Amino acid sequence: MGKRPRWSPEEKKFFNECVDKGMTDAQISSEFHIKTKFEKAKGFHMRTPDAMGRRRRFLAMERSPVEGKPLNHRRSWSPEDDDLLRTYKDRGISKEEMAEIFNRTERAIDTRIRYLENKDTTPSHWLHQLKGFFNHIFRRFGHNRG
Repeated sequence: MGKRPRWSPEEKKFFNECVDKGMTDAQISSEFHIKTKFEKAKGFHMRTPDAMGRRRRFLAMERSPVEGKPLNHRRSWSPEDDDLLRTYKDRGISKEEMAEIFNRTERAIDTRIRYLENKDTTPSHWLHQLKGFFNHIFRRFGHNRG
């Protein structure tokens, strides 16, 4: 893959206008194609839909909405999200309510809970916790063990 051309100020402005109109990455790419190929607009380059997606992520904007899916579809779970999810589950909050809180589907909530339950019961998890406990004890009594 070759070096990508930098985004010109004209491209950045036009991209933001397209996003504000709610256009998808493919639609914006088509507009760039028209500006480059037919209008010969100064400062514009051909850009693929993938390039539009990268630009969108770079600017930390919301992704193009996928029909029937939340805007954070397939976004990674943070450790803080995992901790909150465990807390809400322990308090008996329904999956439906958690889905609304996290702006995720009930299926995503259920899948993540099952993953965390499995992770929390694996031997490696317990060994890691045990090692941390002993390291704490050793540090407290003046020993430094890794």
